[in-house]
Amino acid sequence: MGGMIYLDMHHLSMLDWGLERELIASITPRLVPLFDSGVPRHRTCLIVASSNAGAATSVKFWADAAQVGPALASPELFPWCLANAPCGAIARHFGVTGPNFTLLGAGDAMMGAIEAAAGQFALDGADMAVVVVPQFAELQGETGHLFAFRLQRHDVSDPPSPVLITVMPASVSPAPAPPPLPESVETFVRLLRQLDDGGATAGLISDGQRSFRLERPKGRGIG
Repeated sequence: MGGMIYLDMHHLSMLDWGLERELIASITPRLVPLFDSGVPRHRTCLIVASSNAGAATSVKFWADAAQVGPALASPELFPWCLANAPCGAIARHFGVTGPNFTLLGAGDAMMGAIEAAAGQFALDGADMAVVVVPQFAELQGETGHLFAFRLQRHDVSDPPSPVLITVMPASVSPAPAPPPLPESVETFVRLLRQLDDGGATAGLISDGQRSFRLERPKGRGIG
């Protein structure tokens, strides 16, 4: 797959332990700048990539069902047992009527989300994609993280978005297993910072099966 898209904004923060329903409610305000672009919602694509969306709520729901019986288990919690619930809640909140879906996996899910966004642009299914990568903490006392970013087609951003990404076929040996999600996020953020501070003009991120080349146009930073 080839093509050019811009990485316009990104956001990184930590998440306390909790059920997905409450955590998505706390995440949503942090995503407002990513949707504030002027692109119509029907031309906006939302992709959620996570390795454990729905897991904490599923454990809670079925623990309650085992204690009180399935008939008395919380019907309010049950929809949040589904991995696609966070994506649906975010899409409803922002009125996204363009393509919206969830990718499950570890590091490969985030890479797949970038590839899927590029695919939507190539099919003219969207002009902008917001990718949300939540890794929820699975135990009390642990900390999860949220990484989100906005991608835009190169021909619809005015003024042009600051970082150019060229999606290129991978030409590396297959990895024995995808890298863990935090490692992929950390690598991605490190490349962004290097591009932003002028430490590099281009970088490559790969999961062993596909590669994405990041380029910074001359004189432009991430912003």
